[in-house]
Amino acid sequence: MRKAFIVLTLWAQSAAAVVVPCANDVVTAEAADPALAAQICSASDAALDHFQSCALPALDPVRITAVTGFERNCVGLYHCGEDWIEVLAPDELEQKRDEFGIFGHIPVARFFDSIVLHEMSHALYYQSPCPVADCVATTEYFAYTQQIDALSEVDFAPIAAQALDMPVRADVINAFILYMAPDKFALEAWVHLSARPDRCAQWRQVLAGEIYFDKPVPHP
Repeated sequence: MRKAFIVLTLWAQSAAAVVVPCANDVVTAEAADPALAAQICSASDAALDHFQSCALPALDPVRITAVTGFERNCVGLYHCGEDWIEVLAPDELEQKRDEFGIFGHIPVARFFDSIVLHEMSHALYYQSPCPVADCVATTEYFAYTQQIDALSEVDFAPIAAQALDMPVRADVINAFILYMAPDKFALEAWVHLSARPDRCAQWRQVLAGEIYFDKPVPHP
């Protein structure tokens, strides 16, 4: 069984007071107020549409909770095997704007929506086979490329500018780069995906376990 996509012990302060089953019949939103729950549902609708546009597998039901804080530096977390996602609420996200990295130019409301998509991508990948002991780099490749691909043109442009003229290198899509330089990892993942002739086919192969970037751990 794969580990959580980031192996951290996290503590979160829940902002949930309202529980709303979304009309998409996949997501249940938990938030401090109905408006935020509705935003979660809207973001999840967009994420599901994005998945369906590439004929990706159906996502199992998942609960998404808006929280007011994490113990570690984190804006979202998918709890592997628990069908549960936590996302930092927009007001708290605003206070962390300096930590958004390559996404720092995106207005908070739209960044929140993109985090929902990122974490739902982790949930979708968790349903897939992992050919090695831990597919942390592969699940983040899938989640970051989904997140970037779904951005509006205005939100995507500054990221595209940073990726301009970057060479395509599969070898840097690994857990070390992910942990040490997550922005670099995200850009490298995007450049790699962009070089594929068919992004949808690439994603489907990733979800089928036919394409992965993690290496087997050698036995001692």
